[in-house]
Amino acid sequence: MLGCSRYKYSVFFLTTVVFLVESVSSEDTNSFLACLAPFSRGPCTEYSHRWFYNVTSRTCQIFSYGGCDGQNVFETEEECRRTCAKVPLEPKVSESTSASAKSNKSRLPAASKNDSTAPAAAATDSHAGPVLLPVPVGARGIELTFAETGRQTTFMMAQTNAFIQLDGNRIPTFQLRLCREISFQFRTRLPHGLLVYHSVKDRPEGLDPYALYVIVEKGQLKVVHVFGKHSTSVTVGEGLNRDKWHSVMVRINVHGAKLIARVDNITTETVITGLNQNTNYGVTSDLTSVVLIGGLSPEEKLHGVKYIIESFIGCIKDMVLSAGKAASDLLPIKPLIATKHDHVEEGCIDKCRTPENLCFYGSHCVNHYERLSCDCFGTPYEGELCDIYTATVLTLRGASYVSYRVYDWKDRVHSSHNRISVQFKTRFDNSALFYASGESPRHHHVAVSLVNQSVVIELDLGTHSEETRQQCNQR
Repeated sequence: MLGCSRYKYSVFFLTTVVFLVESVSSEDTNSFLACLAPFSRGPCTEYSHRWFYNVTSRTCQIFSYGGCDGQNVFETEEECRRTCAKVPLEPKVSESTSASAKSNKSRLPAASKNDSTAPAAAATDSHAGPVLLPVPVGARGIELTFAETGRQTTFMMAQTNAFIQLDGNRIPTFQLRLCREISFQFRTRLPHGLLVYHSVKDRPEGLDPYALYVIVEKGQLKVVHVFGKHSTSVTVGEGLNRDKWHSVMVRINVHGAKLIARVDNITTETVITGLNQNTNYGVTSDLTSVVLIGGLSPEEKLHGVKYIIESFIGCIKDMVLSAGKAASDLLPIKPLIATKHDHVEEGCIDKCRTPENLCFYGSHCVNHYERLSCDCFGTPYEGELCDIYTATVLTLRGASYVSYRVYDWKDRVHSSHNRISVQFKTRFDNSALFYASGESPRHHHVAVSLVNQSVVIELDLGTHSEETRQQCNQR
């Protein structure tokens, strides 16, 4: 009887083991494989937060999912925990796959003590190599960041269709009826470009069209406030297209109907026309805002923008949006996370510090963000890369001349310095070598001529003329 009991017990035990093995192999094999695989964001770029299973720490961690394909991807933390709860501590693998599995396991990130607030850990993306997990929302500051990273507050626009968009659900307090402030820093080499655009989506019936433009125009900062048929603008600063960082603050005080703009340490303000003295915009409820940075999205272009301006090429950083019932009670929106973006790179990349810089030694590399150029001034070289040891020689006979347009009329800007270099030889005296002129705001010119065996330089910047002479070498 005792032996029979042992036999029955042994059979029951073996049956149980077989049942468990069958259950795992038929029902959970695919889940186990998903949990053990290195997580992947996939090739798409419609980023959103998903969860992956970290086999090393046996925890579920958040990461930025591209939106398609990918592996080891779960919709929620609960789904990840439920699916991967039965994963063995040391999963057995075949000899042919043990090396790769061990390699993938060693690259997975360790768990943080508090996933909701601790800095994001490093992880492995099978498509892009080692990546960093996004900074948790609660750990972000008041400066604009991207949802999928949260690490950079500096952004580079190097294409004409680049933009960053903030929709109303990300900026709920940035309301038309409240006082508003926009602050940021920028740098660029171009004289024109859209920095910030603010408007209202789903405008209610009876509300006049509204838009706010913060732009670079002719190397100056220009702020344009449009409300109905009324347009108010203010211009401040100059020479803002010399590739240096400039601080900007734009504030709308709805109670005093004031538009205030500041660039670096220069501030100017004006009265906003079209606002009602008592009701301002005539709005008492919240409206859905949209803010675009660096350029317009395709949707906004279709809505018929009043003020046409080119996209911004350069870098923008430390973007902060604030709002409040009074100008003295403005509160920054925190966290400020972009809804979407296109053709924007994090950081501010100097192409002259990359392998793309092939400028010949002695020349000067100029970073244009979307490209670079080589400045050969002062060197005996020419060419796109300043690598051609030659000189362009022109033979002029009395009435002949060469004209050159420095820039288009719309691109005329204030310049801090101008450079002119020329070599010549002649057997004749009393002749013109060079002449350059401008008409705005007053006539001004630079003239270089040869008079009595001397080079005469005449300079008139619109106030009075100055002249200097340099004796020529008579040989």
